[in-house]
Amino acid sequence: MKMENAQKLEEVKQAMKKAKDRRMYERYQALYLYLQGTRAEAIAPILNRSVQTV
Repeated sequence: MKMENAQKLEEVKQAMKKAKDRRMYERYQALYLYLQGTRAEAIAPILNRSVQTV
């Protein structure tokens, strides 16, 4: 399971580097943080978005 999660994290990290649109970058960032185990309540202030948006 950890290897699969590490692979997903790497894929999201690469997508973040390729993202040209700020909104897409923020979406990938939210996904990256979520895959690391960060809760939506903690991600929301990082992205300056509401918990419902995250």
